[in-house]
Amino acid sequence: MATIQLDLQENQALASNNFVKLNVGEENISWRFRLSRDNVPYDLTGCTVNFRVSGVNHKPITGGRYSPVDAQNGLFDWVFPIEMTQMSSGMYGFSDAQFMIHNGGCAG
Repeated sequence: MATIQLDLQENQALASNNFVKLNVGEENISWRFRLSRDNVPYDLTGCTVNFRVSGVNHKPITGGRYSPVDAQNGLFDWVFPIEMTQMSSGMYGFSDAQFMIHNGGCAG
């Protein structure tokens, strides 16, 4: 499984050529991410991670499943919400995809 690096201080990491391919009708699509700040692993111990994206007509899509792999080193798997693959292949328009980290006891 490829790991996508997300750095909290580098906006270009979010706008880079790292694409997640989601095929219409697929379920349980999982990708691995590593979160850092200034290239230092971000400790996700005790954190809650959520995902949100603006879909077609700016309708928000939320949900999915966070699975920490190595929380102390910012490594986690994310299963994308099924709503992201229930669109016709001719429809594009996902924008503003965000992971939201909630610091309820988070060490980072």
